[in-house]
Amino acid sequence: KESRRSARLRVVARNRTAGLRCVLDGVEDRANRAAVLRTVEAMGLLHVHEFGPRPPGPPGHAVNGAEKWLHVHYHQEAGECVRALR
Repeated sequence: KESRRSARLRVVARNRTAGLRCVLDGVEDRANRAAVLRTVEAMGLLHVHEFGPRPPGPPGHAVNGAEKWLHVHYHQEAGECVRALR
């Protein structure tokens, strides 16, 4: 028998929002990026599009939990991001 927690997780995962997407434009501060990704994940969104320079170094532990539940799409420039969103 499925536990109550497992059933709730299944419902939440099924109801994630794929139609609304977040776009990050050159966020260079890793702490700010992590905060945005945590918020996006908490809101139930699924996709994040990001373009511009990536912050140097590893992403850090603050984002690891949220990022594994998101589809983060990296783009070299704004035009490429816009084309992917259409």
